[in-house]
Amino acid sequence: MNEIPNNEANGSATKGSMPDDGNAANDKVVVIEHLKKSFGALDVLKDINLYVGKGENLVVMGKSGTGKSVLIKCMIRLLDPDEGKISMFGKDISTLNEDELNDMRQKTGFLFQSAALYDSMSVRENLEFQLRNSKRKRDEIDALIKEALESVGLPDSVDKMPSELSGGMRKRIGLARTMILKPQIVLYDEPNTGLDPITTREISHLIIELQQKNKTSSVIITHDSECARITGNRIMIIDKGLCVAQGTYKEMQNSENEWVRSFFTKTD
Repeated sequence: MNEIPNNEANGSATKGSMPDDGNAANDKVVVIEHLKKSFGALDVLKDINLYVGKGENLVVMGKSGTGKSVLIKCMIRLLDPDEGKISMFGKDISTLNEDELNDMRQKTGFLFQSAALYDSMSVRENLEFQLRNSKRKRDEIDALIKEALESVGLPDSVDKMPSELSGGMRKRIGLARTMILKPQIVLYDEPNTGLDPITTREISHLIIELQQKNKTSSVIITHDSECARITGNRIMIIDKGLCVAQGTYKEMQNSENEWVRSFFTKTD
Protein backbone atom coordinates (compact mmCIF):
# COMPACT_ATOMS: atom_id res chain seq x y z
CA MET A 1 0.00 0.00 0.00
CA ASN A 2 2.95 2.34 0.50
CA GLU A 3 4.51 1.92 -2.94
CA ILE A 4 3.81 4.34 -5.80
CA PRO A 5 1.02 2.66 -7.78
CA ASN A 6 0.71 2.50 -11.53
CA ASN A 7 -2.33 3.90 -13.31
CA GLU A 8 -4.15 0.63 -13.78
CA ALA A 9 -3.95 -0.17 -10.08
CA ASN A 10 -5.66 3.13 -9.45
CA GLY A 11 -8.46 2.45 -11.91
CA SER A 12 -8.07 5.54 -14.10
CA ALA A 13 -6.57 5.42 -17.58
CA THR A 14 -6.36 9.23 -17.71
CA LYS A 15 -3.68 9.58 -15.07
CA GLY A 16 -0.14 10.59 -15.97
CA SER A 17 2.50 7.92 -16.43
CA MET A 18 4.30 6.71 -13.33
CA PRO A 19 7.73 5.06 -13.11
CA ASP A 20 7.24 1.31 -13.02
CA ASP A 21 10.72 0.09 -12.14
CA GLY A 22 11.75 -1.23 -8.75
CA ASN A 23 13.51 2.01 -7.82
CA ALA A 24 10.46 4.27 -8.27
CA ALA A 25 10.05 4.91 -4.54
CA ASN A 26 13.68 6.11 -4.36
CA ASP A 27 13.14 8.80 -7.00
CA LYS A 28 11.61 11.41 -4.69
CA VAL A 29 10.96 15.09 -5.24
CA VAL A 30 9.72 15.68 -1.67
CA VAL A 31 10.54 13.86 1.55
CA ILE A 32 8.96 14.90 4.86
CA GLU A 33 10.05 13.28 8.12
CA HIS A 34 8.38 13.65 11.53
CA LEU A 35 6.86 17.04 10.74
CA LYS A 36 5.22 18.81 13.66
CA LYS A 37 3.45 22.17 13.73
CA SER A 38 1.47 23.78 16.53
CA PHE A 39 -0.29 27.10 16.96
CA GLY A 40 -0.25 27.89 20.66
CA ALA A 41 -1.79 24.94 22.48
CA LEU A 42 -3.26 23.52 19.26
CA ASP A 43 -1.19 20.67 17.80
CA VAL A 44 -2.11 20.70 14.11
CA LEU A 45 0.53 18.37 12.64
CA LYS A 46 1.77 15.83 15.18
CA ASP A 47 4.03 13.50 13.21
CA ILE A 48 3.69 13.60 9.42
CA ASN A 49 5.87 11.42 7.21
CA LEU A 50 5.43 11.37 3.46
CA TYR A 51 7.19 11.43 0.11
CA VAL A 52 6.23 12.48 -3.39
CA GLY A 53 7.77 10.54 -6.24
CA LYS A 54 8.91 12.12 -9.48
CA GLY A 55 5.89 12.50 -11.77
CA GLU A 56 3.49 11.40 -9.03
CA ASN A 57 0.22 13.00 -7.95
CA LEU A 58 -0.21 12.62 -4.19
CA VAL A 59 -3.71 13.50 -2.96
CA VAL A 60 -4.05 14.51 0.71
CA MET A 61 -7.50 14.24 2.26
CA GLY A 62 -8.95 14.70 5.73
CA LYS A 63 -11.59 16.59 7.67
CA SER A 64 -11.50 20.39 7.77
CA GLY A 65 -8.97 21.70 10.29
CA THR A 66 -6.68 18.67 10.16
CA GLY A 67 -3.72 20.68 8.86
CA LYS A 68 -3.75 19.86 5.15
CA SER A 69 -3.17 23.45 4.04
CA VAL A 70 -0.64 23.94 6.85
CA LEU A 71 1.27 20.98 5.43
CA ILE A 72 1.80 22.49 1.99
CA LYS A 73 2.57 25.93 3.44
CA CYS A 74 5.36 24.31 5.44
CA MET A 75 6.64 22.72 2.22
CA ILE A 76 7.46 26.14 0.72
CA ARG A 77 8.36 27.77 4.05
CA LEU A 78 5.41 30.09 4.22
CA LEU A 79 5.28 28.49 7.66
CA ASP A 80 8.23 27.06 9.57
CA PRO A 81 7.67 23.68 11.25
CA ASP A 82 8.32 23.24 14.96
CA GLU A 83 10.08 19.94 14.42
CA GLY A 84 10.94 17.59 11.59
CA LYS A 85 12.68 17.77 8.24
CA ILE A 86 11.39 18.74 4.80
CA SER A 87 13.55 18.00 1.76
CA MET A 88 12.64 19.44 -1.63
CA PHE A 89 14.67 18.39 -4.68
CA GLY A 90 17.16 16.69 -2.36
CA LYS A 91 17.80 19.73 -0.13
CA ASP A 92 16.75 20.36 3.46
CA ILE A 93 14.70 23.54 3.06
CA SER A 94 15.49 24.74 6.60
CA THR A 95 19.13 25.21 5.53
CA LEU A 96 18.43 27.28 2.42
CA ASN A 97 19.52 30.91 2.26
CA GLU A 98 17.25 33.52 0.64
CA ASP A 99 18.57 32.99 -2.90
CA GLU A 100 18.36 29.20 -2.59
CA LEU A 101 14.84 29.45 -1.16
CA ASN A 102 13.74 31.65 -4.06
CA ASP A 103 15.23 29.14 -6.50
CA MET A 104 13.31 26.33 -4.82
CA ARG A 105 10.09 28.34 -5.03
CA GLN A 106 10.71 28.98 -8.74
CA LYS A 107 10.56 25.20 -9.19
CA THR A 108 7.37 24.96 -7.14
CA GLY A 109 3.96 26.06 -8.37
CA PHE A 110 1.18 26.90 -5.89
CA LEU A 111 -2.52 27.09 -6.77
CA PHE A 112 -4.54 28.80 -4.05
CA GLN A 113 -8.17 27.93 -3.24
CA SER A 114 -9.44 31.23 -4.65
CA ALA A 115 -7.04 31.30 -7.65
CA ALA A 116 -5.74 34.57 -6.04
CA LEU A 117 -5.85 36.70 -9.19
CA TYR A 118 -5.19 40.41 -8.90
CA ASP A 119 -8.58 41.99 -9.61
CA SER A 120 -7.07 45.26 -10.88
CA MET A 121 -4.94 43.45 -13.47
CA SER A 122 -5.98 41.87 -16.76
CA VAL A 123 -5.33 38.20 -17.40
CA ARG A 124 -2.21 39.18 -19.36
CA GLU A 125 -0.93 41.30 -16.48
CA ASN A 126 -1.63 38.56 -13.95
CA LEU A 127 0.48 36.13 -15.97
CA GLU A 128 3.20 38.72 -16.62
CA PHE A 129 3.43 39.33 -12.87
CA GLN A 130 4.64 35.75 -12.45
CA LEU A 131 7.53 36.59 -14.80
CA ARG A 132 8.42 39.92 -13.16
CA ASN A 133 11.87 38.80 -11.97
CA SER A 134 12.89 37.22 -15.24
CA LYS A 135 15.05 38.85 -17.89
CA ARG A 136 12.97 37.55 -20.77
CA LYS A 137 12.33 39.66 -23.84
CA ARG A 138 8.85 40.87 -24.78
CA ASP A 139 8.30 38.31 -27.53
CA GLU A 140 9.35 35.47 -25.24
CA ILE A 141 6.96 36.67 -22.52
CA ASP A 142 4.12 36.89 -25.05
CA ALA A 143 4.87 33.36 -26.24
CA LEU A 144 4.83 32.00 -22.68
CA ILE A 145 1.50 33.71 -21.96
CA LYS A 146 -0.02 32.33 -25.15
CA GLU A 147 1.22 28.82 -24.38
CA ALA A 148 -0.05 28.97 -20.79
CA LEU A 149 -3.51 30.14 -21.81
CA GLU A 150 -3.76 27.56 -24.58
CA SER A 151 -2.80 24.84 -22.09
CA VAL A 152 -5.87 25.66 -19.96
CA GLY A 153 -8.19 26.18 -22.92
CA LEU A 154 -8.59 29.96 -22.59
CA PRO A 155 -6.47 31.55 -25.37
CA ASP A 156 -9.01 34.33 -26.00
CA SER A 157 -9.16 35.54 -22.39
CA VAL A 158 -5.81 37.36 -22.41
CA ASP A 159 -7.27 40.89 -22.22
CA LYS A 160 -10.20 40.11 -19.92
CA MET A 161 -10.40 41.29 -16.32
CA PRO A 162 -10.93 38.73 -13.51
CA SER A 163 -14.41 40.19 -12.91
CA GLU A 164 -15.38 39.06 -16.43
CA LEU A 165 -14.48 35.43 -15.72
CA SER A 166 -16.56 32.64 -14.20
CA GLY A 167 -15.29 30.76 -11.16
CA GLY A 168 -14.03 27.91 -13.33
CA MET A 169 -12.29 30.30 -15.71
CA ARG A 170 -10.61 32.10 -12.81
CA LYS A 171 -9.35 28.76 -11.54
CA ARG A 172 -7.98 27.92 -15.00
CA ILE A 173 -6.21 31.28 -15.22
CA GLY A 174 -4.76 30.70 -11.77
CA LEU A 175 -3.49 27.36 -13.01
CA ALA A 176 -2.03 28.96 -16.14
CA ARG A 177 -0.19 31.47 -13.95
CA THR A 178 1.09 28.63 -11.78
CA MET A 179 2.33 26.62 -14.77
CA ILE A 180 3.87 29.47 -16.81
CA LEU A 181 7.31 28.92 -15.25
CA LYS A 182 7.02 25.16 -15.81
CA PRO A 183 7.48 24.13 -12.17
CA GLN A 184 8.74 20.68 -11.28
CA ILE A 185 6.11 20.25 -8.57
CA VAL A 186 2.71 21.90 -8.09
CA LEU A 187 0.90 22.27 -4.77
CA TYR A 188 -2.88 22.46 -5.20
CA ASP A 189 -4.89 23.78 -2.25
CA GLU A 190 -8.51 22.68 -2.82
CA PRO A 191 -8.45 23.20 -6.61
CA ASN A 192 -12.18 22.53 -6.96
CA THR A 193 -13.56 24.64 -4.10
CA GLY A 194 -16.77 26.44 -5.04
CA LEU A 195 -17.08 24.84 -8.48
CA ASP A 196 -20.03 22.91 -9.90
CA PRO A 197 -19.60 19.15 -10.53
CA ILE A 198 -18.99 19.51 -14.29
CA THR A 199 -16.32 22.20 -13.85
CA THR A 200 -14.81 20.19 -10.99
CA ARG A 201 -14.27 17.25 -13.36
CA GLU A 202 -12.87 19.55 -16.04
CA ILE A 203 -10.31 21.03 -13.62
CA SER A 204 -9.39 17.57 -12.35
CA HIS A 205 -8.77 16.30 -15.89
CA LEU A 206 -6.81 19.47 -16.65
CA ILE A 207 -4.51 18.69 -13.71
CA ILE A 208 -3.82 15.30 -15.30
CA GLU A 209 -3.22 16.82 -18.74
CA LEU A 210 -0.67 19.24 -17.32
CA GLN A 211 0.98 16.42 -15.35
CA GLN A 212 1.40 14.44 -18.56
CA LYS A 213 2.55 17.42 -20.65
CA ASN A 214 5.02 18.89 -18.17
CA LYS A 215 6.04 15.72 -16.27
CA THR A 216 5.26 17.47 -13.00
CA SER A 217 4.78 16.05 -9.55
CA SER A 218 1.85 17.31 -7.48
CA VAL A 219 0.43 17.45 -3.98
CA ILE A 220 -3.34 17.91 -4.21
CA ILE A 221 -5.30 18.94 -1.12
CA THR A 222 -8.98 18.14 -1.65
CA HIS A 223 -12.23 17.12 0.04
CA ASP A 224 -13.62 15.90 -3.27
CA SER A 225 -13.49 12.13 -3.77
CA GLU A 226 -14.07 12.47 -7.53
CA CYS A 227 -11.05 14.78 -7.80
CA ALA A 228 -9.07 12.22 -5.80
CA ARG A 229 -10.18 9.41 -8.10
CA ILE A 230 -9.28 11.28 -11.28
CA THR A 231 -6.00 12.87 -10.21
CA GLY A 232 -4.45 10.69 -7.52
CA ASN A 233 -1.74 8.14 -8.15
CA ARG A 234 -1.67 7.74 -4.37
CA ILE A 235 -3.97 9.05 -1.63
CA MET A 236 -3.08 9.91 1.97
CA ILE A 237 -5.63 10.46 4.73
CA ILE A 238 -4.72 12.76 7.65
CA ASP A 239 -6.59 12.69 10.95
CA LYS A 240 -5.71 14.48 14.19
CA GLY A 241 -2.31 15.49 12.86
CA LEU A 242 -1.28 11.99 11.77
CA CYS A 243 -1.32 9.99 8.56
CA VAL A 244 -3.83 7.21 9.22
CA ALA A 245 -3.98 5.57 5.78
CA GLN A 246 -2.47 5.74 2.31
CA GLY A 247 -2.74 3.82 -0.92
CA THR A 248 -4.57 3.82 -4.23
CA TYR A 249 -8.14 5.05 -4.62
CA LYS A 250 -9.42 1.49 -4.77
CA GLU A 251 -7.49 0.52 -1.67
CA MET A 252 -8.92 3.48 0.23
CA GLN A 253 -12.42 2.74 -1.05
CA ASN A 254 -12.11 -0.88 0.18
CA SER A 255 -10.29 -0.09 3.43
CA GLU A 256 -11.18 -2.12 6.51
CA ASN A 257 -11.38 1.22 8.34
CA GLU A 258 -14.98 2.45 8.08
CA TRP A 259 -13.95 6.07 8.72
CA VAL A 260 -11.45 5.95 5.83
CA ARG A 261 -14.08 4.39 3.53
CA SER A 262 -16.49 7.20 4.38
CA PHE A 263 -14.40 9.65 2.32
CA PHE A 264 -15.12 7.60 -0.80
CA THR A 265 -18.73 6.52 -0.23
CA LYS A 266 -21.34 8.44 -2.18
CA THR A 267 -24.47 9.38 -0.27
CA ASP A 268 -27.89 10.45 -1.56
